[in-house]
Amino acid sequence: MSMCHTVADGSAFSMFAKSWAAMARGDTNMVAPSFVTSSLFPSREAFGLQTSSESQKHSGKTRRFCFSSSKIADLRAEVVASTGVQPTRVQLVTALIWKWAMARKGRDRYLPSFVLCPVNVRGRMDPTLSEYTFGNAIWIENISGNGDMDLGELVSKTREAVGKIDSKYLKELQGANVNDRPVKDYKKMMESLADNEADYFGITSWCRFPFYESDFGWGKPVWVSTASWGFSNMVVLIDSVGDVGGIEAWITMDEFDTYGEI
Repeated sequence: MSMCHTVADGSAFSMFAKSWAAMARGDTNMVAPSFVTSSLFPSREAFGLQTSSESQKHSGKTRRFCFSSSKIADLRAEVVASTGVQPTRVQLVTALIWKWAMARKGRDRYLPSFVLCPVNVRGRMDPTLSEYTFGNAIWIENISGNGDMDLGELVSKTREAVGKIDSKYLKELQGANVNDRPVKDYKKMMESLADNEADYFGITSWCRFPFYESDFGWGKPVWVSTASWGFSNMVVLIDSVGDVGGIEAWITMDEFDTYGEI
């Protein structure tokens, strides 16, 4: 299955698949979706920033990396001991992949780097939105760092950036100046990328989305995965099958030869 991101985000996509499967089984106890996102976050006029989707496409290669729950627990213990920060497994794996990507051969470790991290805001609003809210209820946070930062520092930056997105923050984004903050950050990032002074990575999490509950009548999925995104520097995190608390990372890069082991 595939869905255009203009229509819905990953959470809505997973709930659509789950509801579709329930209808296929003849389930009549259905929950009607809510379509309030366009009224809460109405579309605005274009920023005035022009980008070419064609120029961003590459014949990248996609590989799967598995992070077991036990390894994640060990890494979490190390980070907690060094920083006192208690990260989620997604924040931990996000920071680990980011650091790995910045440590590739030939890259200046002081070169700025950006991670674009979509955040599901349904449970962060006041009042909270239903999990059946259809559309794009996400905020894309732009996190900056460099290869000289250790894992604990990157985890802290990631946790701080995501943690600030609360009901107050989201209320401000619904105001008249909704585009001011993202445009400023986006322009800064694009200027750095245009001058080859930085790189970027998109890291999105599908963890805890109910893809494995989509039973169309012949049983629940044995394995859920994502197809190649068609452009590089993209990472999708999804729950591991058969390992509660584990994460599979589907990473698309131009070349893996310059990268070491994670």
